[in-house]
Amino acid sequence: MFFSYEAQREYADAMFSEYNYRNESQAAFDAFCAANPIRSDQPEIDRHVAAGKFCVVLEVPRYCPHTDAIAGMETVLAHVVDTREKAAAIVEYRYDNVDDDAAVYVMPRKVRPAEPYVPAGDDADVPF
Repeated sequence: MFFSYEAQREYADAMFSEYNYRNESQAAFDAFCAANPIRSDQPEIDRHVAAGKFCVVLEVPRYCPHTDAIAGMETVLAHVVDTREKAAAIVEYRYDNVDDDAAVYVMPRKVRPAEPYVPAGDDADVPF
């Protein structure tokens, strides 16, 4: 709390000129991001996938409590199971009503075989 306008102005000038913030919300967001790194369980997920396991992974946004801005996406390992069917059942049963801004998926992802490209017509139809 400032007791005078001059003291408030001195504080604002010092803070905004030194760190180049345009307002206090930017300073609060930057301080939050610096003090709270984004969580990522990706190395653990990679280790389980390499061992032949299936992982249920959540990607959820992390919000700054001061500004309500998204500070990044966290990758969280939720479950590790032996088969893709078990993982799919967990996703369907437990994460059916997950928020729109979150993602739930099974690792490793299914790989669809690529179909060969077949052109629709011959090159005589091209106008140039």
